[in-house]
Amino acid sequence: MSLLLCLGTFLAGNDGLLVGIAQLTGLTLAVNVGLGVYVFGCALLLFLGGLGLIRRRPWGRRLHLVYAWVTVGLIGAYAGMWLFSLATCAPEGRNAIAETAWHSISPWLPHLLYPTVLIIWFLRPRIKQQVREW
Repeated sequence: MSLLLCLGTFLAGNDGLLVGIAQLTGLTLAVNVGLGVYVFGCALLLFLGGLGLIRRRPWGRRLHLVYAWVTVGLIGAYAGMWLFSLATCAPEGRNAIAETAWHSISPWLPHLLYPTVLIIWFLRPRIKQQVREW
């Protein structure tokens, strides 16, 4: 859960992309509310999924996979938006764009660790079979 809070802090911080967009469009409140709903929703998914796994219910696995795919998708969308904006707005040259892109996206890589582990773990055939037997 602390990863989600770090994600929320990064997005809502002074250097976050969403704050820049919100300042340009006047949607600061909507962005902050949306981010809060996302973080609360992920916490709820992980909590309920954890209860499901403890009680050995197959839906616990599904909730963890929903969380993992949504998180990977959102971080991928953020990275894609960031790279697109660098490619269209940065006149410094190709090497400067690549270096800026790496320094902008590399802080997000740790946030992909837990969702990636969940996806790999819960999609293993042996784990799928064990969950079917519950």
